[in-house]
Amino acid sequence: MTWLHISEALCLLEKNDNKRHYHLSSNAKYQRVYQYGDVLTDINWERLKNFIYQRKTTIGMESVVELLSDAYDRYIRQHDYVHENFNHMEQIFALYYPGFLQAFQVVLKVKRVQLNPMRGRFVDHENHAIKIYKACVRHRLKVFLSTNAFDQCTVDGSYHDFDSIADCYSQFCSNLENSKNENDRFVALFMKCMDSYMRCKFGIQIGDVIVMEEEGVAWLPFWLSWKRMKYFDAGLWRCETMYGKAMDPWERELIRHN
Repeated sequence: MTWLHISEALCLLEKNDNKRHYHLSSNAKYQRVYQYGDVLTDINWERLKNFIYQRKTTIGMESVVELLSDAYDRYIRQHDYVHENFNHMEQIFALYYPGFLQAFQVVLKVKRVQLNPMRGRFVDHENHAIKIYKACVRHRLKVFLSTNAFDQCTVDGSYHDFDSIADCYSQFCSNLENSKNENDRFVALFMKCMDSYMRCKFGIQIGDVIVMEEEGVAWLPFWLSWKRMKYFDAGLWRCETMYGKAMDPWERELIRHN
């Protein structure tokens, strides 16, 4: 009933003269309603269409089912990138808080930070992780500049262009992530996860849909391994919806820019 009232308020559905039945408004086929919500809202929204078919599909109700189905198709469900990124931080703390972030917390005397950032002040957990991440990035850059990796970017004492130096630094970071030294590899993978989190954080702020789509796919193994099936299913749904045959290019761009 709530959905019917919302559709009526948005002028998708109009009541007949007898005030007991609905019909589609004259401009309904030109309308698109962008729905924003968390993953739980998305799950319930996905169930709504099956609920309509199960409860209303009886003899003589064909027109009602068709009406509700047409109204349902006018809604475009947006992606819950904000709450999903909160859970990115939860996974980072689950992996790197014990013995790493916690050790820095003790040394720096940081308060109100624990294993699960979703059960405390999230901003305190985020600030602590970002502070350690930036310190690690600065240290990594200092090590790069003081080792042979940076010397390989020079020829006869003269530097290549910036792209060549960036390629050398990227290769240096990749080597750390695959290092035989367990400590180096552990910290490098922490920075890799935080790199992804920061891209999502700023991607949400500026509306960079391409970054969000790419990072959403990259995190699918995390959701599956940690049994977070709500976000895993939401990621798969995005892939199927955005790149499926049923969606036209113009509609895909509408979703991206809204």
